[in-house]
Amino acid sequence: SSKALFMQDARGNARRGNMDIAVNGAVEDLLTLSGMDLQSRLTGKNLEAFGDIIGEKLPATDQFEIQGRLTGSAKTLSLQKTEGRVSRGSLRLAIKGKVKDLIDLSGMDLRLQGSGKDLAEIGTITGKKFPASDKFTVQGRLMGSTKALSLLEAAGSASRGSLNLTVNGAIKELLAFEGIDVKLKASGKELAETGPLFGTDLPELGPFDVSGRLSGSAKSISLNDLSAMVDKSDFNGQATVAFRKRPQITLRLQSSVIDFTALMKCLEKDEEKTTPKDKRGYRYPDRGQKCPRQRRAPSIRAPLPETR
Repeated sequence: SSKALFMQDARGNARRGNMDIAVNGAVEDLLTLSGMDLQSRLTGKNLEAFGDIIGEKLPATDQFEIQGRLTGSAKTLSLQKTEGRVSRGSLRLAIKGKVKDLIDLSGMDLRLQGSGKDLAEIGTITGKKFPASDKFTVQGRLMGSTKALSLLEAAGSASRGSLNLTVNGAIKELLAFEGIDVKLKASGKELAETGPLFGTDLPELGPFDVSGRLSGSAKSISLNDLSAMVDKSDFNGQATVAFRKRPQITLRLQSSVIDFTALMKCLEKDEEKTTPKDKRGYRYPDRGQKCPRQRRAPSIRAPLPETR
């Protein structure tokens, strides 16, 4: 009737801009748009446009597709059995799970799998600066809302040159990149390759293997329970990096074995770069000893005094 209208075997589609939505199912009360039970499929070229419709700020993307079972009403709409795919540049993201309140994008419980060719591309979505990398993968469980989103049971890996990195743990505030608590393992053929990750230059000390517990935020991050092998030296302790205009690195380390060979070679290279050529030392071929160059004093010729 005009007071209570039921729709069964419903099918429909709509378009707005570059987005298309298709639905099929039933609506118990068509006049108030309540009691909905619909299979839905939303596709588009930019997820940011969907955010404009629901009044939430969503990141700009390339192609996206989200499908699932819509239940509830126009005021409180849930999306069950959610499956989605989103891309931007080389980034690929897949999700599965449910969204309790689709209108406010809250009550999310989604399994996430992502991959890409460069971590720096994530920064264009989150607004936080990420270091450049080669291929990377990430997976975990997204929970919360667009205002407070957590990544739990996280596992990820990334590489850059010979550097390989793996992490396992959680990030409490994913969008602000705060509340980081993950176990980290890193290895590579040259320690200096990790310098760009912290925005600074590190000495060439050879191959390394590092593990520890990473905590902090995008402003300051600490590596506790640090255990590292750098060439033939071992270290244990803590490292902290404060990301300022010039990154500040603080180390508190203990070691049972330190091989100074690589360190001394590195210091000699730095000295050669910074010291003017006319003030550099030279090596005696028979001793290999480095001595400073000395200029000869000018000779003075004068008559000797008379003596008896």
